[in-house]
Amino acid sequence: MDKGRTQNYLLLTLLCVPFIWALSNSMIIPILPKIQTALDISPIQAGLIITALSVPTALCLPITGFLSDRYGRVEVMIPTIILYGLGGFLAGIAGIILSYPLLLVARVLQGIGATGTTLLAMSYAGDLFTGNQRTKVLSYLEATNSIGKLASPLFGTMVAALVWYGPFFVYPILSFLIAFALLTLRLKPKHGGQKQSLTEYFHALVNVLVRLKRSIPAALASTFIAVFVWFGNLFFLSNIMATQFSIDGISRGLLLSIPILTVAITAILTGKYLKTYSLPRLTAFGLGVMGITLALGTLLPTSFLLYAMVALVGTGLGVTLPSLNTLIIGAVEQGERGVVTACYGSVRALGSAFGPLAFGWMMNYGTVVTLLFASALALLGSALAYFLIND
Repeated sequence: MDKGRTQNYLLLTLLCVPFIWALSNSMIIPILPKIQTALDISPIQAGLIITALSVPTALCLPITGFLSDRYGRVEVMIPTIILYGLGGFLAGIAGIILSYPLLLVARVLQGIGATGTTLLAMSYAGDLFTGNQRTKVLSYLEATNSIGKLASPLFGTMVAALVWYGPFFVYPILSFLIAFALLTLRLKPKHGGQKQSLTEYFHALVNVLVRLKRSIPAALASTFIAVFVWFGNLFFLSNIMATQFSIDGISRGLLLSIPILTVAITAILTGKYLKTYSLPRLTAFGLGVMGITLALGTLLPTSFLLYAMVALVGTGLGVTLPSLNTLIIGAVEQGERGVVTACYGSVRALGSAFGPLAFGWMMNYGTVVTLLFASALALLGSALAYFLIND
């Protein structure tokens, strides 16, 4: 097979990796009310189903990044993707036997396996492509992630209409297919092949943070805020659809797909024009759109919450994440890319872990307080990006 065709197959396979990662939480959030009813658990316990996956991902990503720098991206991706699928299978079994503790254990395993998905695919793309081509590919990866998030609420609610734990069995099917494709194609990414110790590896991260001073820490803080607000808002919307508007099943899945569709479309358009505009300014603009939209949600009719707000918040995120991807991944050399990307992934995972929990807690104080809290955070992220991140 010629090099060009191999590279095309490689890109196609890599685009599938963010897709399965996108299903990790986005497919489960719309069915959390069903899970609550089936397992007789509280909203906070339901939020822990999301946290149980995201926290292990955040904690283990630096180790996965270290292993990928040392042994190769694909060599680490295959076993972790398999583990991700096995965790999903175990979660499905937990649903069958109605075991909440086993479900949490299964989600922890999924979280560990998820460390070998999107961020390693991004690292590989950063290794393989350069310049404008790298920017486009990274935007495509973010867009594919968004498309997975777009499909997952609807897909999750459709499968859950048959049996509530059905969505958990989707993970092993897709994961094993992708792992098999990677193994069969023997796609070996370019990597530094460094034989660093773990201490040297983390020392390299500290050196990057010191060398780039305010810029990378501010970019990571903006990333956390964007993802925190995004997942918290989805959790918030899923709950008010069930409790205040009695919207259930496929209708809820369709409504939760609206913001994700705007993320995907905006991410593609942003990728096309990233080189034209200042990346820090784009990041600040995207977070600003999120913040202003959430603030307007306290003033406008409830129909704005269900339709316009979700779409506009998705638009803001679609501008923010591609800009941050390029800023962070492009800021370092290939030898440092694994550790920096892993740190970036950990921050994203922590945002998705604590967003639903924080919003679940804030909802005790009412819709207005929740939205103002989210708006203030988004605007803080916008200010950090505007004043502290360098091009």
